[in-house]
Amino acid sequence: MSKDNAKKRWRVGVVLNRGAATLKGQDGRDTAAEIRRYFKAAGHQASVKLTTGSGMGAIIDRHLKQKDIDVLIVGGGDGSVSSAAARLKGSNIALGIIPLGTMNLFARSLGMPLALADALAALVKAHPKPVDVAMVGDRLFLHQLSFGLQPELVKTRERMKYRSRVGKMFASVRAFLSTLRRPKQLALEIAIDGEAKVFRTPALVISNNLYGETLLPFADKVDEGVLGVYICTSRKWPDLIKLTADVMLGNWANNPCVETFAVHTVAIAPLGRDRKPITASLDGELVQFIGRISVKILPRALTVLVPPKSKATSPAS
Repeated sequence: MSKDNAKKRWRVGVVLNRGAATLKGQDGRDTAAEIRRYFKAAGHQASVKLTTGSGMGAIIDRHLKQKDIDVLIVGGGDGSVSSAAARLKGSNIALGIIPLGTMNLFARSLGMPLALADALAALVKAHPKPVDVAMVGDRLFLHQLSFGLQPELVKTRERMKYRSRVGKMFASVRAFLSTLRRPKQLALEIAIDGEAKVFRTPALVISNNLYGETLLPFADKVDEGVLGVYICTSRKWPDLIKLTADVMLGNWANNPCVETFAVHTVAIAPLGRDRKPITASLDGELVQFIGRISVKILPRALTVLVPPKSKATSPAS
């Protein structure tokens, strides 16, 4: 979709994940009806589907096959948005986001408001922009790929019961405290832009563009064509507590236990006992890798809807 088309009547396909944190425990049909009314009032032709996370792909694929939309809008968290982006990458269909997850970190990177009404108001005035995506093997991610502490946190949290977004946040805190007591150490050979070095680390994070100086770790520019690599160099409990506090206060970039790199490619090879399958968190979803793991940036490979006056893209874009 070209920038000129942003001012025309859109054929909009909206897909909502009924399992997203904001909708969890709700019917969801009122939200779908509100979205349908909003786009109709703005002069756009909108189809709104409410489905499960696993059912979103089939709906998106159907839209792509039938070529019946100009814009696809996904209501969900980072995992849902990344799944949709993987299908739209390289197409001329713009991806819009209604933030319905717990953290909504890629939506924050784009400058999307988090309240439903505000997000809808921003979307109907938004314009298309090409942004970067990152690839690990043949899998796409928009926010981050992480090893060590975060996937362990996710695994622990998934064993807990919660029924709402707030419940999920409390479960995350409990899971993090539990994980922090017994942090695992990964032995990895990490080749950064081809230069290899061995690290023993409890936490490795690779982001789609560098994190900004914000309270939460998310990129405030999504078209600078780099990966951010963040390696924790200490396993000591006091250091991890200090790092946790710095992350919560937005001061993690100044923590001496974090090595940071801005690169274009990363290759990770588990050493010793870690040559068995390694679990990672990919935009909040647990995945497993075996053997060498290759990560790269694909500059401006995805078109997204960016709110007016968003700072998410660089001035030259």
